[in-house]
This record gives sequence, structure tokens and C-alpha cells, in this order.
Amino acid sequence: WIKSQDPSVCCIQETHLTCRDTHRLKIKGWRKIYQANGKQKKAGVAILVSDKTDFKPTKIKRDKEGHYIMVKGSIQQ
Repeated sequence: WIKSQDPSVCCIQETHLTCRDTHRLKIKGWRKIYQANGKQKKAGVAILVSDKTDFKPTKIKRDKEGHYIMVKGSIQQ
């Protein structure tokens, strides 16, 4: 879906990943990945920012159980 729609930002919920599984979110052209994962394979959220987007994060807040992540920053155009 990401390759066909070509969005600048993609928000994913229910990733069901643990810290050891984070490599599963890697997609070519999407190196800026912000995620919150729990200790078990449930919940989990992620925000992916395309390499085409000049995004500079200034603050990241995440839930230890993987229910939410908030990323504050700026996008240069």
C-alpha cells in the first residue's frame, strides 16, 4: 500500500511487535520510523515518515505499553 499510494507520513496501529521485532517495519525509502511497542506481541503503533519528507522531530512521547506515540516536529518545504 505504501509503495502504490506514496504518502509522506504513514500511521500504523496494532503492529503487534516487540522491541526485538522492529526490523519488520523497515521499508525502502522510509528510514524515519517512530514506534511504541509493548513487552508482549499486542498493541503497538508506529509513525513512518518518507525519506522524501524533510522532517525534524523535536519531541517524542510514547506509551510503554504500545498504545500511543506522539511525535512533534517540523516539516520543511
